[in-house]
Amino acid sequence: MLWQGAPRPNTFLSPVGMAVCLAFIAGGGLAAYGALDNYISIPGEPLSGTRILLALVVVGPALVIFSNLWNERGANWAYAITDRRVLSIRGDKLMRSLKPGEIREFKISADAVWWRALDPDMRWRNRKRERRHPGFHGLDNPEDMLRTLEAWRDGFSRWAGESAAEFLKAESKPATAAEPSAGDSEVPDAIRRIHHDRTGVTIDVPAAWAATMSNDRIGPLRIFGVTLLETLIRPGEEQPYRDGAGWNNLIVRGAPDSGLTLTIRQEPLTKTLDEVLNDPWAEIYKLKVLKTTKDLSLGGLHGFSLVRQMPAGANLAGFGKVAQPVATRHAWLGQGHMYVEIIAMARLDQPDVQRAVDAMIESIRIA
Repeated sequence: MLWQGAPRPNTFLSPVGMAVCLAFIAGGGLAAYGALDNYISIPGEPLSGTRILLALVVVGPALVIFSNLWNERGANWAYAITDRRVLSIRGDKLMRSLKPGEIREFKISADAVWWRALDPDMRWRNRKRERRHPGFHGLDNPEDMLRTLEAWRDGFSRWAGESAAEFLKAESKPATAAEPSAGDSEVPDAIRRIHHDRTGVTIDVPAAWAATMSNDRIGPLRIFGVTLLETLIRPGEEQPYRDGAGWNNLIVRGAPDSGLTLTIRQEPLTKTLDEVLNDPWAEIYKLKVLKTTKDLSLGGLHGFSLVRQMPAGANLAGFGKVAQPVATRHAWLGQGHMYVEIIAMARLDQPDVQRAVDAMIESIRIA
């Protein structure tokens, strides 16, 4: 546990909403007893079944709303930062748990430090109570908390560099490079070997980095028979990678600004380097090309690649907004009626991570 705290007790409290609820509760009770008969006409006799039923119609929803407002007051929330996650807890229930790679950017709004990522299990009304700004609310000094959270996330970037160095050391050993099809029992602890059963595509990644997979729907976007986009990716559910499971999209994350995505397409590779270089979006986003490789062959796959520089604040597919300037490696490699598309990135000030990203791409092969 690196830090724990709570919002001010009156955070999220709605005095007007609670007062309205109490008014309905009191009114329903008085109406049931007949105390309001001199002021309004109410069907039935006092405490009759009709009166009680009408009172429940008024009091029931008001009680539910009042209970929700009371449970979500700041005094019932707690926040924490651990060496792995940020946590938001309401009462005895964990409402949100995020890793640094799931948080793209921190911002200050009034007395809150919030971020863009949101736990998908969090209910809509909780987002509403937070004014759609998930984060730490009701803080006395949000500027200090912003510095704490940014330092916490930067620590993961440094950790990514250390784990990348371990991966590079293990990857350079002859035992792992001698036989590309070596079994997992022969792989050093610092390396995780990921295999796609259907195509035989295999890649080595740092064992300490998180690996997730999904089955994305990839195809053209057509409306009334008109093709608006040649390729539209509809993301599938992201879940931890496990051997033997089916997937077509792999994401490996070392830190918010370092990682790799590998997408497998069941179609021939037709894209060319010239098409990528002439992409109008690259010019719009001012992506600087650092290096191109027109003919690239790796492990039985053939294609091309390029390296670009992206400024801080740019958005990278699969990773979101980057906090620091990064170098991105983008490769297209095919064999027969399938190809893979790789997008990888590393901060410019982390040479070990850059070399690890290169090693991951160079390890790809058909096993």
